[in-house]
Amino acid sequence: MNNRRVHVRTASLAGLLVFALGACGGPSRHASAPVSDTDTLATLRYRLAVNPNDRAARVGLGLLYARTHLRRAALRELNKAHELSPLRGQARRTLAELLVARAKARVAAHVLGAAADLDRAVTLVPALKPAAQLRASAIATGAVALLNSSDANQRKRGRAQIARLVAYAPNHPLVAVTDRGGATLAALGAAVRWLHARGARRLVLKLGNAYVQRGGRDAAVIRPWLRAFNWWHGANTRPDLLLMTALARAQIRVCDIARLPDDYGCNHELERIAASADRSQRLLARARQLFWFSAEPRDAGPWAIISLRAWLFGAADGWLAELSRRVDVRAVVAAPAQIPLYARATLLRAAGNP
Repeated sequence: MNNRRVHVRTASLAGLLVFALGACGGPSRHASAPVSDTDTLATLRYRLAVNPNDRAARVGLGLLYARTHLRRAALRELNKAHELSPLRGQARRTLAELLVARAKARVAAHVLGAAADLDRAVTLVPALKPAAQLRASAIATGAVALLNSSDANQRKRGRAQIARLVAYAPNHPLVAVTDRGGATLAALGAAVRWLHARGARRLVLKLGNAYVQRGGRDAAVIRPWLRAFNWWHGANTRPDLLLMTALARAQIRVCDIARLPDDYGCNHELERIAASADRSQRLLARARQLFWFSAEPRDAGPWAIISLRAWLFGAADGWLAELSRRVDVRAVVAAPAQIPLYARATLLRAAGNP
């Protein structure tokens, strides 16, 4: 206990001594003082607290943060130092390298700003030449964010970014966005898949419309387009009935956008849908939107699985309550022989039978 008091008093006296020395010297002394290798984090922070315009301290702090892999803090300090006076030498190169690292992170996160970071890095250090693939990915990421906007001016900027993208990657899937009529069917399909992976639903819908109208029937393209269609138009609207029938005949799963449980033979697909966690989750969301309810014994088994999975993963208040919203349990158990064998005992007990 006594040792602790001694340490606290010593630390307090040391703090007062540093404050007194700083007060005697004034801010100007720190502004002109160079940073030495022995300066610690606390020393540099103190210098900036005394004089926020101490450029040498900001550079030293930025380089220290960079060495300890605190990239965001390093960028902040080196940017502020560069605003006070242009950086040179190692500090300038470090700032450029940090900008390249942030551009890579922004590309990975699919957010705007990566291309601007690379442009600035090259301006700082012309010898620093990012790979063409990174350049293309950075421009494409920014273009998608702009094109997916509801603002017409932002979309115009996005199209300008695609024109720039061609210089780095003339065969990039995103090039089809500005040339829907001239792009091949394969290029449109590749663009839809690429955009779907990045969550650009507005663009998926636009390019998917062009793809389908030109006769595209690849399930890997149609399914993302159907999800985007459902997102944009709502649960009660669906594409042209002739098209949907043609897709169902081509064995493309269209149950995600069915309006009734038996549309396009979706009730016969229930067994396969129930076996897939992803598909059953989407179908359950659809059933809740449209209040699907079935009295068919063959539907009871798959819905029991879907309801149980939803309850286990916290998406339902109870599996039996969810099942009762999708299936008329009492009507179903009246014909127990038609209930799938794996669910028969469960449903009979749920109806109160021993």
